[in-house]
This record gives sequence, structure tokens and C-alpha cells, in this order.
Amino acid sequence: MNMKNTFKKMVAFLGITGISIVSLAMPPKPKNPKPKPMIVQPERKKLIKY
Repeated sequence: MNMKNTFKKMVAFLGITGISIVSLAMPPKPKNPKPKPMIVQPERKKLIKY
């Protein structure tokens, strides 16, 4: 149970940090809003599969 809880916390933490990084990166660079979300999503899917 502890491993599952820590794994969920890590996934949630990475998801929150990924969203925050994308939100912070979008205002200074409005020309590239699409590539960064596409890079973040596959990483989250891979982490969930493991």
C-alpha cells in the first residue's frame, strides 16, 4: 500500500509540476504553445503504465 501511495503522489506531483511548467512557459513563448503539452502528455502516460 505504501508503494502505491507514494507512486500516486509522484504521478500527481509530476503532473502538477508539468502543468505549472507549461503554464509558465506559455506566456513568454506564445509562438510554441503546442509542442510542450505534447511532450508532457506522453511522459505522463509512460509513468502511469510503469
